[in-house]
Amino acid sequence: MKVWVKKMYKAIMFDLDGTLLDTREGVEYAVKKTISQLGLEMPSNEILHEYVGPPMQWSFLIHYKLKEKDALDAATLFRKIYKEQSLLKAKTYNRVYETLDKLKKAGIKICVATNKSHNNAVSVMEHFGILKYCDSMHGSDMAGVLKKVDIIRLCLKDIKLLESEVLYVGDSEFDYEGASRAQIDFLGVTYGFGFKRNEKYSFDVIDSISDLINYIGIDVYKKDI
Repeated sequence: MKVWVKKMYKAIMFDLDGTLLDTREGVEYAVKKTISQLGLEMPSNEILHEYVGPPMQWSFLIHYKLKEKDALDAATLFRKIYKEQSLLKAKTYNRVYETLDKLKKAGIKICVATNKSHNNAVSVMEHFGILKYCDSMHGSDMAGVLKKVDIIRLCLKDIKLLESEVLYVGDSEFDYEGASRAQIDFLGVTYGFGFKRNEKYSFDVIDSISDLINYIGIDVYKKDI
């Protein structure tokens, strides 16, 4: 069993898609609808999988070599379709609620900083009962200006803690880059859309969200705090 050097944090900041919620079905549905409406060539399922997690504007830039304005327009259309047709085609990962409950009981602040558009993130988090746990929550803007580091900093401003007191948990290189630029510690998860088991990274990874409790040094599954 892996032994981590434990460090107590005052806040845990989560990514949403691929970390708290498995949103693949709904995102891929809306991506395919968007591509069809734009008259673009439909990619393989393998390529479609790559749209889940990264900023949508970036995905259209990379996969279709669109101009920035056209990529933003495609992302805006995606968000509309996603909101109206498939936003709730999602599910929480195992032990998410239990983990959030235990963190709150331990007095640790909970934040969500996501590349999902803010309004869509609020809606889906309310539906799945995640928003009520949050001391701060921010998503991306419709203009595509905010980067992950900017979203993280908005949460940091809300909770008024030092960067050294916060841990970001996410499933992609975008999450790692954002946390690094915001100068907060990062923990990867291998059950989401980005990082893989049995691969080496420059940061620690966990295979289940419940492993977070042991990682940060509070043994709340064996006894109450």
